[in-house]
Amino acid sequence: MTFWSGCGAVRREVFLAMGGFDEEQYPRPSIEDIELGYRMTAAGHKIVLNKEIQVKHLKRWTLRGMVKSDVFDRAIPWTLLILQDHRLPNDLNLRLSQRASMVLAYVLLLYPVLLAILSLLSVSLSGWVIGPWLLVILLIGLLNRDLYTFFIGKRGTAFLFVAFPLHILYYVYSGLAFVWGAALYLLGKDKKGQSRRRAADSKNVGPRSRNDVRESHGTFRG
Repeated sequence: MTFWSGCGAVRREVFLAMGGFDEEQYPRPSIEDIELGYRMTAAGHKIVLNKEIQVKHLKRWTLRGMVKSDVFDRAIPWTLLILQDHRLPNDLNLRLSQRASMVLAYVLLLYPVLLAILSLLSVSLSGWVIGPWLLVILLIGLLNRDLYTFFIGKRGTAFLFVAFPLHILYYVYSGLAFVWGAALYLLGKDKKGQSRRRAADSKNVGPRSRNDVRESHGTFRG
């Protein structure tokens, strides 16, 4: 389980023993909470999820601000952290269903381009060519049925039709950000983060307790 301090609490002695958030690697709000959670679990501490606690974030987002925050404050830093940790967790937006959705989002966008190229090359396209495209949309819907059902329940079907293209956009720029972050890692542009991660992994700090960390369900960031 990943520690995400949108609404979470850490025992004071554990927080201090772990050295708190890594302010050097994350000088602005980013994934410093997730990175702290990696260090705590590596040291043997437990993260407990309390689903009964619900918190609502009151934010005003613009499309530009959302993309910028998702790419530079989340996707790229998290990609670097994943590569530093040498493991790809099946958690949060890295679940297998979300990875498959990202691949399908690219298929959804590239399929019409492929059809246009084939048409320019005078390749005969027989049959119902829109069928595979609709199948991809159906598969994305099935993989994200819980989220889309939530949208419909809260705002209606019309809202889902507006949100779906933005969700596809999210998958597209998240995939690009992962490639960007991987390139930075491979090119050695994150040497400071890699060296700090190795130093943290070499230390065995903090007491081992089953209830050192408690995380609530929500997205409040205080």
